[in-house]
Amino acid sequence: MPALTNWSMPRSPAGRRSSIEVIKGGWQQRLGQIAIICFIAFVVYAAALGLEIWFGSAIAAVLVMGSLIFRLGVTFVIGAFLCAHFVWGWTLVYATLFSAPTLILLFPHLLADLVRLKPRPA
Repeated sequence: MPALTNWSMPRSPAGRRSSIEVIKGGWQQRLGQIAIICFIAFVVYAAALGLEIWFGSAIAAVLVMGSLIFRLGVTFVIGAFLCAHFVWGWTLVYATLFSAPTLILLFPHLLADLVRLKPRPA
């Protein structure tokens, strides 16, 4: 059976790479994807813990599930900050640095939503 790395995906008519070709990569890319997934899972855990300490178990469960369903990342940023600062006892600088990558990943999504809400000329 030939190796998948020698197999090339056909390009689209416009010359762009297909989504399958973008996903295909070496072990370094897979390792990076696994690291990002682990970081996101850790931030969700920290957010749930921080929201539980601040608001209580029932409200924290509703907020986390609602954030996952409606894709509201701000809740995870706030919860991760609360957990890092109040539960783990980190200073404000370190707690902000812990929750900042999530904000950096969230900002382009918020910007796209604002652009999409702008009324288009007729």
